[in-house]
Amino acid sequence: MTPNYDKCFIYDVKHIHFGEFDLGGVLYHARYFHLYETARELLLKDGGVPYTELLKNDTHLLLSESHQNFISPIFYGKEYRLYLWVTDLKKASFTMNYNIIDTETGKTVNKAWTKHAFIVKNGDSFKILSLPENIKKILDRFCAD
Repeated sequence: MTPNYDKCFIYDVKHIHFGEFDLGGVLYHARYFHLYETARELLLKDGGVPYTELLKNDTHLLLSESHQNFISPIFYGKEYRLYLWVTDLKKASFTMNYNIIDTETGKTVNKAWTKHAFIVKNGDSFKILSLPENIKKILDRFCAD
């Protein structure tokens, strides 16, 4: 899915630490999740709900499913722009979609999505809850549905 970039949350990736790359200067595949997580946290923080607020209440955005399409490598020393948008916004879950663009060439280097549910931790167990209105409102701003 190609997003309406005007409705996306934008995270400009100006610097990725050298330790996250392999010897060829290519971002290690698992490190892409760090970029997605940073974008999700910034989206919530910019919307007025820092993730620390969720943690105080033992609530979390559980990642239940993910998919990545590696189109071309992310290289050390380059800048990228991550576009994030929401689909499948439901009562207790949603999907976040990501396109990472090489800012020099304008080409997409990675497409991915992660599915999340809103949960509360109670001891060793977890319970799915309805999304709070403040979080639903933030997500709805970037919803492509």
